[in-house]
Amino acid sequence: MGTDPAGDSFGSVRFHAELPGHDGLSFGDHSHYFDLGGDALRSMAHIVTGHGSALAQDDLLAQGRRQPHITTPSEINLPLLGSIHLPHIDTRIPGIPAYIDPEAGTAEGVPSD
Repeated sequence: MGTDPAGDSFGSVRFHAELPGHDGLSFGDHSHYFDLGGDALRSMAHIVTGHGSALAQDDLLAQGRRQPHITTPSEINLPLLGSIHLPHIDTRIPGIPAYIDPEAGTAEGVPSD
């Protein structure tokens, strides 16, 4: 379905919207955006009222999800041969969606205010 709008390569600004107490991707999370007192509702209220800059002031900005990477070490140590330098490779895995969420598990609970 295309590039994930929550991914770091999409170019969007992501706001906190995680379900409190949840630590992974879940399609059920989409049912809680409008829960009273939650970060998602607060973030969306800032955006639709034209106060998107308040997201940063209220610490509601979130990091984008990332794709998994393939990476190699820059060197290996072999018995009797010592250290051997390797060409360093660090690349995204093509065709894999951005599912590594740096925000997962950060929601502590819905505030009462």
